Amino acid sequence: MASEPSYEFAAQLSDQIGVLVAGIASASPEAFFYRGLDFGHAFELYTYYSVVNDEALHGLYAGKDHTARIPKFSSDLSHLVARHWFGEEKARQGVSGKLMLVPLRRRLRALLGWKLFHTPHQKRRAGEILLFASSLRFARYLMPIADALKGRCAFLVSALATDLCAELAAAGYEFATYGPAGPALRRMTGMLTRHAPAITLVADEIDEALRRLAPSAILLSEGNAPDDEIINRVGQRLEIPVACLQQGWSPLVHSGFRNMSYASMLVWGDGFAEILRPHNPRQSFVAVGSHVLFSHFETPGWQRRGIAVFSMGVGLWMSAQDEKLLLSLAPHIARAMPGQTILVRPHPIFPFDEETLRSLALPNIEIAAGPAISLAEVLARSRAAVSIYSSTILESIAAGTIPVVFNMTTMPHYLPDVAAAGAGVEVKTFEAAAQTLVRFLSDPEAARAFEPAMQTFERKYFAARGAEAIANIVAELERLMASKS
Repeated sequence: MASEPSYEFAAQLSDQIGVLVAGIASASPEAFFYRGLDFGHAFELYTYYSVVNDEALHGLYAGKDHTARIPKFSSDLSHLVARHWFGEEKARQGVSGKLMLVPLRRRLRALLGWKLFHTPHQKRRAGEILLFASSLRFARYLMPIADALKGRCAFLVSALATDLCAELAAAGYEFATYGPAGPALRRMTGMLTRHAPAITLVADEIDEALRRLAPSAILLSEGNAPDDEIINRVGQRLEIPVACLQQGWSPLVHSGFRNMSYASMLVWGDGFAEILRPHNPRQSFVAVGSHVLFSHFETPGWQRRGIAVFSMGVGLWMSAQDEKLLLSLAPHIARAMPGQTILVRPHPIFPFDEETLRSLALPNIEIAAGPAISLAEVLARSRAAVSIYSSTILESIAAGTIPVVFNMTTMPHYLPDVAAAGAGVEVKTFEAAAQTLVRFLSDPEAARAFEPAMQTFERKYFAARGAEAIANIVAELERLMASKS
């Protein structure tokens, strides 16, 4: 990227998007309405994920000469945010003539709503509970819950996600699809049609699917994507409770973790609810635990050998240089401690390329990629784990594995502050990270000293694990369905 990702940029971008959407809605109360539903929050999510990696917008934030040094805005949506944030004078040259054709095509598509093909759908009720999965990663996360609900649930997936449909079918999971179902005329709807026509298209598809399938409840992962919020809004109109289940964690409470209004947000522990509650005054939270962690780790963390290095991938406020520096810890420690195993886990969205794999090709480095090896298995083999801002920092504590936060970014400190709680270590330099990891591997007693604080931290942030967490999740779904009737 031409400009380095920035924690402050992403945080202030979320603030600016919130002010922008609130201002538009105040001036025009139905600006984000479509067929009687308010998709203002869906628009916030769509905007954040669309523009957070825009180089020109980041350049304006960094005070660079927009016209001379960095590319033009990637979309008209980026231009809209830039005009609001920095003023017309700085943003006026943000969109090229070629890019202006893109929103025009989108407006025509939204107006006509033509589909090039028809997708057949089941005409029967697929399950009492629908598990929405937008990707294979989220489907795998929900599969243990589907197993517990066997005979009572089905996955809801896009008809266009053919690989996901094939995977579910091969694994024997029932699923229903939503997606293109024929031509339709759509009324022009202002901001949505101009900047986010996909919201209106998906809203129609979800509405058709939920009316056809008539579930009693819906469970989805995370809840911070535009499609999640679309399902939530349509579900509210159809009086179908929609619950979201925490899948990970971001120490930056960005647009995706604000303004939620699900029937219930199922979090790993009360500590997460405390952090999120000020940003989500309309959201109720229930601590259920993390079902992907073992209910019991047999060997105490300080008695284990080896470390885990969790890759972050590149994007949002993480640069390629940051990622490369993080991963370079693995060969450094591997050479310094040849008798120890270094487990390196790629981010599920960003698999390693050939160059990265070559840099990690040492006898005591193991590429621990999912789903071949689970997160719980990686942690069960590790005395310490290192990452930058991954949710694995917190999951490590629940596993008894000491987290080392290698924070070379502009983030003030990891949230929640595991170092201040005595439940981990946070460092800013490569040298400090390497020295800390070598110390933990060389001295089990140094690692053991963190155990009491980690146990206290775990009780606050992880209400349960494994089968107990699954039972809690199912119980909350049962409660939502009972309250509906």
